[in-house]
Amino acid sequence: MNEELRTLVRLQKLDTRLIEKGKAVKSIPLRIKEMDPPIQAAEEALASQKAAQEAIEKKRKAKEAEVKEIKERINKMRERTSQIKDNKAYTAHLAEIEAAEKSIHTVEDGILEIMEQVEAETPKVKAAEAALKEQKDRAAQLKRHLEAEVAEAQKQLDQLKIERDEMTRSVDKATLAKYMELLKATGGHAVVAVESEICGGCMMNIMPQLFLQIKANDKIINCPQCKRIMYYEDGNI
Repeated sequence: MNEELRTLVRLQKLDTRLIEKGKAVKSIPLRIKEMDPPIQAAEEALASQKAAQEAIEKKRKAKEAEVKEIKERINKMRERTSQIKDNKAYTAHLAEIEAAEKSIHTVEDGILEIMEQVEAETPKVKAAEAALKEQKDRAAQLKRHLEAEVAEAQKQLDQLKIERDEMTRSVDKATLAKYMELLKATGGHAVVAVESEICGGCMMNIMPQLFLQIKANDKIINCPQCKRIMYYEDGNI
């Protein structure tokens, strides 16, 4: 194979690895970012459970305040009892005290029901807290793993760049410039193999005579359609 063509083929293979490794490095922060929605969902679920529990606690405190207010009202009514001289008014006054005392029992029954609701909500809050912790632990573990992965990938990327710099020193500057233009224009595929008389880049059929020239691998030949550099994979690259 023509030595310059051989170098370009090897350079293309090296650049393909560089591009893939570069994409892998860039994708890792995105993979870490993918853990945000599950954590956010777990945080929202916990906040919702706590809000429900707090709402019930608020009802309980309101009921307790109501009991306190009724008891204070009863005490004031009892203090006025001795001042009532009329029998009818006295009877009505006692009835009012009795009704207030009964209302205390009704409110206290409501407090018991609310406390049962609080007890029912407590496991839900703990479960939501556990779910959030699990998501955060999982995210932290994944982050540590991916950070190690990105460090290794960056190390490999740096090594590939060194290899590339060494390889490009042996390529004619004009040829390298054309290769770089093609690499940019074709999205990273400047040099492609030809199989069964088909360009590996644009998939255009190659004329038999041109295909024979490509199989010889003795010079640089560009695809008539996509302008990529073509070669024949003969196992000697």
